[in-house]
Amino acid sequence: MSMDESPKDYSRVTSTSITETTTSVHVTALDGLVNVNSLFTIAVFVGLSLTTPNQRSLEPNTACDAGIDVARKLLVFEVVSFSFFLFSSLVAQGLKLAINLLNSKDVDEAFRAHINLKVLRLGMMGSAIGSVMGCLFLMLSMVNVIQIRLGMLSCGSKSAVHAVAALLILESEEWRPFVEGLEFDQLDGLERGWLERRFEQEEILLAVNELAGDKALGPDGFSMAFFHHCWRVVERDVLAVFEEFFQHSKFERSLNATFIALIPKKINASNIRDFRPISLVGSLYKILSKVLANCMKRVLDQLISESQNSFVGGRQILDSVLIANECVDSRVKSKIPGVISDFFGSTRGLRQGDPLSRMLFLVMMEVLSRMMKRVEGVGLIRGFQAIGRRGVGECVSHLLFADDTILFCDADVEQILHVREVNNIHALAEILGCRIGSLPMTYLGMPLGAAHKSPSIWNPILEKISRKLAGWKKLYLSKGGRLTLIKSTLSNLPTYFLSLFTISSHVTNKIEKIQRDFLWGESKLHLVGWDMVCAPKVNGGLGIRKLSTFNKALLGKWLWRFGVEETRLWRRVVALKFGEEWGGWSSKLGRGVHGCGLWRSIRKGWEVFSKHIRFEVGVGDRVKLWTDHWCGDSPLHLSFPVVYGIASNREASVASSLERLGTEARRSWKVLLLWNPNDWETGVVDDFLQIMGSNLPQSEQGDRMVWKLTKKGVFDIRSFYNKLRSSLPITFPWKGIWKAKAPTHVSFFVWIAAWEKILTGDILRYRGFDFVDWCILCRCNGESVNHLLLHCDKAYLLWSMVFKSFGISWVLPRSVVDMLLGWWSWFGKHSSGVWNLASLCLMRCIWRERNWRTFEDRDKSDDQLLAYFSGSLFDWSRA
Repeated sequence: MSMDESPKDYSRVTSTSITETTTSVHVTALDGLVNVNSLFTIAVFVGLSLTTPNQRSLEPNTACDAGIDVARKLLVFEVVSFSFFLFSSLVAQGLKLAINLLNSKDVDEAFRAHINLKVLRLGMMGSAIGSVMGCLFLMLSMVNVIQIRLGMLSCGSKSAVHAVAALLILESEEWRPFVEGLEFDQLDGLERGWLERRFEQEEILLAVNELAGDKALGPDGFSMAFFHHCWRVVERDVLAVFEEFFQHSKFERSLNATFIALIPKKINASNIRDFRPISLVGSLYKILSKVLANCMKRVLDQLISESQNSFVGGRQILDSVLIANECVDSRVKSKIPGVISDFFGSTRGLRQGDPLSRMLFLVMMEVLSRMMKRVEGVGLIRGFQAIGRRGVGECVSHLLFADDTILFCDADVEQILHVREVNNIHALAEILGCRIGSLPMTYLGMPLGAAHKSPSIWNPILEKISRKLAGWKKLYLSKGGRLTLIKSTLSNLPTYFLSLFTISSHVTNKIEKIQRDFLWGESKLHLVGWDMVCAPKVNGGLGIRKLSTFNKALLGKWLWRFGVEETRLWRRVVALKFGEEWGGWSSKLGRGVHGCGLWRSIRKGWEVFSKHIRFEVGVGDRVKLWTDHWCGDSPLHLSFPVVYGIASNREASVASSLERLGTEARRSWKVLLLWNPNDWETGVVDDFLQIMGSNLPQSEQGDRMVWKLTKKGVFDIRSFYNKLRSSLPITFPWKGIWKAKAPTHVSFFVWIAAWEKILTGDILRYRGFDFVDWCILCRCNGESVNHLLLHCDKAYLLWSMVFKSFGISWVLPRSVVDMLLGWWSWFGKHSSGVWNLASLCLMRCIWRERNWRTFEDRDKSDDQLLAYFSGSLFDWSRA
């Protein structure tokens, strides 16, 4: 506000005045604001008067008493709140005086007053903001008042939690969209009847068995483990609950009661927002919810649009990531500006732990999806197209996964508000309610718009591995413990990325180096080569997954899904962008400017993948007669090259080589040759006709792709990985090492000994160490693995005692491998437990005795060594 004392024209005073109605509204609003601020200011002093710095809470537990820090926070919040209310009131009073002066009927006063309307509006906004901020700090101070009087939240004070929740958890009525006019998919009468049928005992029991028994108790006090073990006792009562629900479409309200457990997000949590609420649902309601959820699963695929990929059978989280990357890839190359907005946030949710919640959430999100489709259908927005070499592509405007929604549209504000053109990206971002970002970005935990060959996209994985190792390195872990952690954790961390991105050799080497160093120790000798470590246990390895091979096996699942999921959105996006090979079992290999997306690197694995598939012929219009494997042990052009050489149409399909005999349903072969076979070709042609006659297609359904490496004919990642890792079989005593009930670190030691790699004297000299060439146990021979563990006098004493205890005579073989191969299950399958364990225990005891004598200069007598072995064997066999 500014005052101008210079003479002004009366006409200007009139032009800048506010109407009487507007003036009355403004003055009333300012009076109300001052009154509200006054009431809140009184609340500030009331809050201070209710507490004292050293006040005891109403909780009997002294640990619930608030400390000086809470009192200090209370004082700060109260002072700040009072300052905001005072500021807001003073500004409001000044604005009220200015408006009254401006609209005074006294011509002299109005003549002297000149009000800047922009300053007036800014003052009103500042006064309102001051009042809002005062209320916010007042609410924070009241939280501290509650904690001082009722008890700290961190100690679990129920009274304090309820009081604070009443302050912070507020439900307000907001605008909600209408669904009239939206088209939704519907179920037919048969499916609706199936959903509304009477509950069956089998499906109820199935739901009970599917629920985990070790979850926290609900309000009824019964865990699911109780229902698992006492089903025969409670079966009739549970079935009665379901019958009542079926008859009356409702159940006892108390069954839906829920315990809200507050789980602290951090150490020393004190604020209500530092806790994560978890719903503990009653067992009976959980069973009912699970049964309903199982019913909905069977029809969700028909009701939920293909843009949603969460919680629907057959749809996966990576589908959305692949679609988004291919669309962005095409959009970037087209150089057409666009907007990717990941701006939808969930403010209300359903109960965690309720099996039905996620199904209902999908139905609610379907409304949003249908709205987006309608807006796209009338041309208000245009999505991204994954355009390929033919200039066509599937248009994608939005993708939903649970509460994470991503929107694709042109960088045109008319597609957002249809009001005016905005060329400033900052204004567009403000309209969308999202922040301004740049590619690459993160979507569902995956890079979006990044160069898929760039090593930088693997940095999050490397950081996770480093964080894991930082904690593990502080612990003393045996080799067995390190092996377990690598297989259970380190090898699994990159799996999510490996399922979509092709890993480079640079990143592979870096991750595998981390694993090697952790297994053997960074500064210690690596005793066995990494390729052998990654071999299956059957072939003498440790079974650690080879990253590059595992990556190929994971990407092979995409190639399989492309051939069997013909109607999925992700497949249509890929098929239109890259094109399809004949038959539609695979896409074409990406080339040129439109072949730089993720799918191009996935498609490169088709040549290896296709060797392990065959086709089950129905109609036969998608299977080639000669070059596809559909009968016999190999494709016909490889099994019968002579007949293939004289075939009239080498690209013929199976369907074109079949003919129907008259009106009969039965079909017969019609394979045309260029000429009649020569005499020396007759035998081959007869064999060919015999094979064809025994493989005449009987069904006229669609052709089907079959995976050769599994009995069911369905692709399995493990089978593909094992096939890619397959090598010449070797004879290795893996059962004697890993199936004996020995500690893992002992099995690990024996595994190294079987490869003759433990650091005996001969191995140390081979590696360049200066070591005396003698056995420290017998002091008369050179130290090697086989001598130390089998043929040394001290070792032979222990072996003789073992043989005598079991009442057998045995001549020890030359090597550890041969000994283990002959040792396993010598007494049969059911009576060899201790026997299988004895050889591992004995070799471990010999090695420990060798190390004690070498590094600690102390040894055991024969009787002490025998007692040590017997005690260890007894303890291990009882574990």
